[in-house]
Amino acid sequence: MVRKVFQQEPSMTVSQDEAMAWSCALQCAILSPIFKMRDFAVVDAQSYTIERWSDPGKGEDSRVEVLPRSHQLPFNKMLTFYRSKPFHLETRYPQEAAVPHPDLQLGNFTVS
Repeated sequence: MVRKVFQQEPSMTVSQDEAMAWSCALQCAILSPIFKMRDFAVVDAQSYTIERWSDPGKGEDSRVEVLPRSHQLPFNKMLTFYRSKPFHLETRYPQEAAVPHPDLQLGNFTVS
C-alpha cells in the first residue's frame, strides 16, 4: 500500500525491533535517577503547506497560507473574518505541493 500511495519503495534504516529497543532504553535512562540525561523532545512538523481560500470560484484569488511547511505541530491558530453575509472557505494544499495524492482539497466550510 505504501508503494501504491507514495509511488516509491518503502525503506528502513532501523528495524522495528531496534527502534523499539532504543526508545525503551532512552525512556528508562530519562526516568532513572542514576543517569544524567540531556533534555529530549520529539517535535512533529507539518509536511506540506496548507492554504485557506475564501469564496473560491468567484474569480478572486483570496488564498492565504495558514500552515507553512515544516511548521511545528501541534499548535493553535485563530483566524478572524470580518463578513456580514454567509461565506464559504476551502482548505487545500497549494498547486506547487508534491502531495502524494491526486486531490489537493482538504475541506470545505460554509460559515453563516
